[in-house]
Amino acid sequence: MPETVMVVEPHSEYIAQGCPTCHRGIEEGQTIVLCPRCKTAHHENCWFTRGGCGKVGCRGVASKKEQLGRPSAKSGDGPDEIQAVADPRASQLPVPVMIGIGLIVIFIAYLIFVR
Repeated sequence: MPETVMVVEPHSEYIAQGCPTCHRGIEEGQTIVLCPRCKTAHHENCWFTRGGCGKVGCRGVASKKEQLGRPSAKSGDGPDEIQAVADPRASQLPVPVMIGIGLIVIFIAYLIFVR
């Protein structure tokens, strides 16, 4: 079953929901895709870049983009902007830094509770 592709209207229920892939909010005028399995809204680019649903536990798979009909955008709208999806690992600290922070927390806890 193909996914639903639509343009977000001004008072849509999807406005301000977070895309499970990029974790950014969905805004008016953006093209979104609804997962056919769990009905979660995704940015169109996120859906097709990931190859399906970004919701944990859902196995919704994207169909081929060429097979889907484009939604009719409001008159005066320009072409959809393609935004690069941020790599979620880009904001993570390297493992040695995380280990160092963990050791500092343990040391502070030792000073507070043991001494």
